[in-house]
Amino acid sequence: MAMCNFKQKNLLLKTLNLALTPEVRSQNIRAPIMGVSANIYGKDILWPWIKNHWKN
Repeated sequence: MAMCNFKQKNLLLKTLNLALTPEVRSQNIRAPIMGVSANIYGKDILWPWIKNHWKN
């Protein structure tokens, strides 16, 4: 998934936030989360994002 290959953390956050919108089917939410977790630039933003959005 190309959207997970950004170096800019703000774009990675936008990718994660997009995963929670109606444009992304619930069964596909895992893909951007796993993609950002595999990105060296996204590893430090993923856990805080998950904690903030856990109820969503």
